[in-house]
Amino acid sequence: MDAEDRYMNFEDLSNLIDSFKKYKYSLIVKFHPSYTGILDKKFFKDKEVRIAEYQGASALKLMLEEKPIFVCGWSSTTLCEAFRLKIIPICLTRKVDLVYIPYNFEQKSIFWDNEKTLLENCMTDSEDPFTLFQKEKIKF
Repeated sequence: MDAEDRYMNFEDLSNLIDSFKKYKYSLIVKFHPSYTGILDKKFFKDKEVRIAEYQGASALKLMLEEKPIFVCGWSSTTLCEAFRLKIIPICLTRKVDLVYIPYNFEQKSIFWDNEKTLLENCMTDSEDPFTLFQKEKIKF
């Protein structure tokens, strides 16, 4: 989770959770260490999302321990780390809001706002979702 709510669209977050629940995925949320927003634990409890016990500074540690298939976030270093670990990054920031960002989120993540079909294809690919993601996103 981002440190603040300014980039968050709570409706998008709710819809994203519902999409993963539709395909029976288990979900874990990790708050940013300095999170001061209004999103409360009840929201996640109502959605049956586990809140990570580990709330330290590094999401990398959590990804290495949990070994997820997908990681969601708002244009953060965590998405870059996920990609390097062959975890599919889902960017909740809208493309139009990515200004002067040196990392190529467009090629190395799925954008929730306009790539839901690709995400759904990856969610339903039981063999190798990351390879499918790469084939669709990284065009040489």
